[in-house]
Amino acid sequence: MQLNNYKILFIFRTIKILLNLFLDSFFVLYFITLSNNNILPFGLYKLVSITVLYLTIFLLRNKCKAKNRVNLLRIGLLIYLLYFILILLLKEKIVDYMYLIGIIYGIQEGFYFSVFNILESDSISNNERARYNGDCRTLSNILSIIFPITLGGIITLSNYSISFICIIIMLLFLFILSLKIKNNNISNIQKVNIKEFIKIVKKNKALQNIYNSNIFSGLTYSSGAFLSIITIYIIKVCNNSMSLGIYTSVIAFIVAIVAFLFGRFIKKKSYIKIIYITVLISILSLIVLMFKCNMLTIILFSLFSKISWEFLYLINLTSQGNLTNINEIKDNYKVEFYQVFELSLFIGRFISFCLFILMAIIPVNYILPVFIVFLLLYMITSVKIQKNM
Repeated sequence: MQLNNYKILFIFRTIKILLNLFLDSFFVLYFITLSNNNILPFGLYKLVSITVLYLTIFLLRNKCKAKNRVNLLRIGLLIYLLYFILILLLKEKIVDYMYLIGIIYGIQEGFYFSVFNILESDSISNNERARYNGDCRTLSNILSIIFPITLGGIITLSNYSISFICIIIMLLFLFILSLKIKNNNISNIQKVNIKEFIKIVKKNKALQNIYNSNIFSGLTYSSGAFLSIITIYIIKVCNNSMSLGIYTSVIAFIVAIVAFLFGRFIKKKSYIKIIYITVLISILSLIVLMFKCNMLTIILFSLFSKISWEFLYLINLTSQGNLTNINEIKDNYKVEFYQVFELSLFIGRFISFCLFILMAIIPVNYILPVFIVFLLLYMITSVKIQKNM
């Protein structure tokens, strides 16, 4: 099979989603178990990692316009490999080195995403973007049906070692695959110019709402503390890694159908209605969860929140990618677009984990209503994007 950038980046995004699934669920479970539900150290770990992530992207900004920018992606994969190897070697001592682990994680994510989104924007046309995103999420969710069950069983039986080895093999595969990526659309302007880009943003309401929406995405679903809080809820109900894996896989099957429908059948005119319905149902189920936390309410909230996030993610991701190809941006300002993009995510994530740390002294039921407000604002700003596209 002849591999072009479309297919290569499709594989990259799919595998990266699986790796993030592992980190967002099983690594939290691993950490919480070892640290006896110590909220403060985990929250500080996340603050360190997201801060280093953004600083890395910011420092690499001019390198992202260079002809050899694909090397940044490869360096990120190698650092990711080091990250998992260190976790594997440290095992129960990970708590003693968690800030070092957080720094390394932030650096690798920074190198990886400093160029990945740009490469994807250049390689996927606006006409095929919705199908690309939908198919990618469909495949990753189908794979995640097997992935959590397999890793959950492995973790229960082997104390994480074999599961990390599987992940290391996937990273080595991605590195080899990265050697085939073609570097397209190199900008004629060799240095980032945020001031000029901000002038473009001020004239475009869709861009303004993209960045506002990103802040609320960082506050909630996009590597924010909200997912970690929900994972802790799940851990209280699911008493082992296998049950967590089975439970995650059932929902992944349903979400895979959602992603497939988005990529193949759902039209742009339906986006706003879908956003309103799914987010409001998700918020309602979260309110029920706050008052009665059991297996049923956990499953219902997780199902509805995953569906609403899937739609929000796919709709906003498609809109973001399409906006990078408008005339004012596509040739010279894609790096600037993603610099501001990452800054807005960082702001949301940082505030989110500051709230997470407050859980060390304030009951979680006082924190969750704040996230309900964030979800409502995320919904409103996402709708505004569609109205201004």
